[in-house]
Amino acid sequence: MDKLARDDEERLIACSQQGDISAFNQLVLHHQQVVYNTVFRLLGDYDTAADVTQEAFISALKLIPRGLKNEASLFERPHFYGN
Repeated sequence: MDKLARDDEERLIACSQQGDISAFNQLVLHHQQVVYNTVFRLLGDYDTAADVTQEAFISALKLIPRGLKNEASLFERPHFYGN
């Protein structure tokens, strides 16, 4: 999938913060493969990587309403990965 422009990502984050699930879904579609590939390389198991990827996006969905600042890509933030 094409790289999501930073301005577009910030707009999608802002819309997601307002409860727009469609905007959040667009963020997921743009980032899910990279997240999955990273998790798979770490764990080496397809099913576990899929589960962990899903949990990561659930965590992101829970964090968005807290009003995250758009200083970095949502998926570059340390707390997205549980740090």
